[in-house]
Amino acid sequence: MTAAAKAQPESLEIEVPFWRSTRGLIAIAVGPFVALQILKRVIGDAFPDWAKLLPDSVVPNISEKINQFTDHLKEDQFLGLFNFRQLSRRIAGWLDWPLDFFDGILRTGDGSFGIPAVPWVAFVGLTAILGWYLKGWRLAAMAGGCVFYLAVFGMWDNAMLTLGAVLVAVPAAGLLGFGLGLLAAKQRWFEKILVPYLNILQAFPHFSYLLPVAVFVGLSHKAGVIATIIFAFPPMARLTILGIRGIAPEIIEAGEMAGATPFQMLWKVELPAARRALMVGVNQVIMGCLGMVVIASFIGTNGLGQELRGALNSLKIGEGLEIGIAVVVLAILLDRLSQAWSDREPEHREEVSTGERFKYVYAAAGVVVFSIIAGFVTDSSKIYPDARPILDEAGRTITNADGTIQKLDDWTVSFSGITDSVIDWVKTQDAVDAFRDFVLVQILLPMHDAFVAVPWIAGLVLIGGIGWAVKGPKLAASASALVAVLAFSGWWFEAMETTYLVFAAVVICMTSGVLIGIWASGSERRVKLTQVVLDTFQTMPSFIYLLPVIMLFRIGPVAALTAMVIYPTVPAVRYTMLGLRGVPEDKIEAAKTSGCTERQVLWKVKMPLALPEILLGLNQTILYTLFMVMIAAFIGGINGLGRPLFLSITNSDMGAGIVIGLCVACLGLIPDRLITSWASDRKTQLGLD
Repeated sequence: MTAAAKAQPESLEIEVPFWRSTRGLIAIAVGPFVALQILKRVIGDAFPDWAKLLPDSVVPNISEKINQFTDHLKEDQFLGLFNFRQLSRRIAGWLDWPLDFFDGILRTGDGSFGIPAVPWVAFVGLTAILGWYLKGWRLAAMAGGCVFYLAVFGMWDNAMLTLGAVLVAVPAAGLLGFGLGLLAAKQRWFEKILVPYLNILQAFPHFSYLLPVAVFVGLSHKAGVIATIIFAFPPMARLTILGIRGIAPEIIEAGEMAGATPFQMLWKVELPAARRALMVGVNQVIMGCLGMVVIASFIGTNGLGQELRGALNSLKIGEGLEIGIAVVVLAILLDRLSQAWSDREPEHREEVSTGERFKYVYAAAGVVVFSIIAGFVTDSSKIYPDARPILDEAGRTITNADGTIQKLDDWTVSFSGITDSVIDWVKTQDAVDAFRDFVLVQILLPMHDAFVAVPWIAGLVLIGGIGWAVKGPKLAASASALVAVLAFSGWWFEAMETTYLVFAAVVICMTSGVLIGIWASGSERRVKLTQVVLDTFQTMPSFIYLLPVIMLFRIGPVAALTAMVIYPTVPAVRYTMLGLRGVPEDKIEAAKTSGCTERQVLWKVKMPLALPEILLGLNQTILYTLFMVMIAAFIGGINGLGRPLFLSITNSDMGAGIVIGLCVACLGLIPDRLITSWASDRKTQLGLD
């Protein structure tokens, strides 16, 4: 052997310290937690009680302080003039006019300015023309068909109530989010204040928005609209910041060189350049408003949400499914129209004939003229016949000679009877009961006992260890602080009862979601098909998932778990497809050139590179599951944070509602902090940023 050869190192591997190796990081993450659990089992009763569950003497009574402050706001006069509740109700009164206006235009015909209600025939035609104008005949057929469904299945009145609430909430939430986002994009100090606030708002359960509004505004249709506005504005604020900050520097420089004033720079340069992000924000606001306005039925919002909740209380599966599909139809309609609007680019047409230029206006005028003429011929063109009472000019019901109430002919259709028959048949199958008992006894009850037995100190150490292993002491401290909030809130035991169901649902959702995502990403056709299914499940109101599982599995943890696993699977599938289809082609080609099979390319190349995106899907799945476990608590049969949150709304207990909502937010923020930090670092390491 030559001297040069002897001088070569035996290995090119770089030796790293144990604490930075994979095994070392795992030891840091779970070692202290395992040690505490072993110690607790070994010493048994000698393990200090304060380390298991903090005593009441240590837990600060935050709920009582919040209730005292709430009473002060409700009763005490400000400068002897008014109290906060009077002020909030006066501000809420500003919504009366727009709500009455849209209710008159869409439904009753007795709104402001004496404008009659739009006949259902005209509404179908005008919606179809709008779809034609935005994206052609396919969108026209879809838009008109969606509106026609609402009429045919007897959902018109309630759907128009819901649509009116959305049409009021969307502009308010959009403008609020845009204003805050624009200020944050221009002022860094405000962004540092706003972004953490948005994180907390988006982690709070939906029901936490209802309680303060109910306390200070009362139970009413407009109260739910206010809660909807508060819930829906954060995405618009985030996307406004993203859009303004994402403008290419050369565009800004071109505006400055042209001598634009700050106002001209904003309206002539920045907003057009950020148009795509802003329109995505509008779309998110629309979908958020439609989802929340259904949940807001708990504090008095009328429309489809109230009808759906009534069907749920009465266990009317078929009727509830029809109402749920109506919500989905309304969501698809607004989603597709808003997306087409955002995708539509300004047109610069060549010289064309007057007929071609104004064809959409002529078509809309034709629909209006036709609906007016049809209204003189038959009332059925104004109000879709659905067996409702006929009213005279004074709004009183008209009776026949025998005293019975005159009603319109019933042209509506329904599949609720068929649905109920199928559910009744499935319930008689012994396999359903056997499956429920197996899942409950063999899986859920042992998991429940294991989670509720975890001492708060062990949970804090576990999260702190994972944070340290992921990104060091700073992340460990911030994540551990969130666990400490749970411990000192006084709801640790209930938080663990919620966590065990969330954990079980997330395991099922991620397993099925990743497998479906892998299958779907195999071809463009599968992706399109899967996207349609995902959009349908995501727009379906959450209450719908409760109806069939209650009838199949009855009230209990199995029913709750089953209801929780459909909706949260959507982000798991979506992010898996996004990650796999986002792998750079050169990486795939390099693997194939080296002789890798399709299976090896998938597991050795695509999956490792897609892992950061898949973990972001895990983060969203956890948040969606937390939302669903709160919804599942509505049917009862499970313990945890959901039930006391519902009771706080019923009892107007502001303190308990806010503290419980904060606990749910902490359960969502803990994995969010850990996962997003790891995914960001991993993307940087892989050069995918």
